[in-house]
Amino acid sequence: MSTRQHRHYSTEFKLQVVKAYLDGEGSLKVLARRCEITHTLILFWLDKHRRGALTDEVDLEEKVRESDAKIAALE
Repeated sequence: MSTRQHRHYSTEFKLQVVKAYLDGEGSLKVLARRCEITHTLILFWLDKHRRGALTDEVDLEEKVRESDAKIAALE
């Protein structure tokens, strides 16, 4: 049984992939192969984008929360 490692992608990268799809630069599967990710991950990002949950502001808020949690753990 293999274990998968979770990779983290920047909001900028996610938005680039979403924009490429919306601009017709390729199908989900073509873009997924090109970016070495799954097409279902692109679908997830598209859904977040449509709901307004994939923005630089949301990314910054998440980073602040993660930093606060790390600081609290160290204290």
